[in-house]
Amino acid sequence: MRAFMTMIYRQIKRFWRDRSRVVGMMINPLIWLIFFGLGWSKLFDFPMAKKLFMGFDYLSFFAPGVYCMTIFLNGFTSGLSVIWDKQFGFLKETMVAPSSRKSIMAGRIVGDATISLLQGIIILVLTLPLTDMKIHGFFPALFLGFLLSISISSLGVCISIRMNSIEGFQLIVSVLMLPIVFLSGAVYPIDAIPDYIKVLAY
Repeated sequence: MRAFMTMIYRQIKRFWRDRSRVVGMMINPLIWLIFFGLGWSKLFDFPMAKKLFMGFDYLSFFAPGVYCMTIFLNGFTSGLSVIWDKQFGFLKETMVAPSSRKSIMAGRIVGDATISLLQGIIILVLTLPLTDMKIHGFFPALFLGFLLSISISSLGVCISIRMNSIEGFQLIVSVLMLPIVFLSGAVYPIDAIPDYIKVLAY
């Protein structure tokens, strides 16, 4: 348990010390929200548009998607820290330590998932005044965000364990990331897309 908590603390502290990473990971979803969300919300500003987006205006429909996208994109970056530690020998040191390897890797995943969830929460809070989202949906969103952050951070770590190149990892992540984002239903409703793409989305 001590190794698990130590790795969580280490991942959070490492993230907080890297100011450029903190700023960059906050700006990216805000760019999506401002330039994509606000831009398309003006385009869909007519009475029949709400029927397209399940009874919501486009920004209210898109904002939860940005929340999940923030968690998703940041969760994948957990793999980068594994490759970085592998290159500098830190991963080997932790693997030979007199602690359970499972608890060490679980600590890394939970630490990175916590960072992703916190960033998602900040984005969610910032979007509340701009949208018609209800405050009582906040806690279910946190629970789903936690599950998403754990699963995506785990996936990022699983991919990175078998890789030695940061560039190669980023290429694979970008190939996986874009289809998942656009097929997730975050940008547009799945019901509105052609049937053959629905199969991929489901």
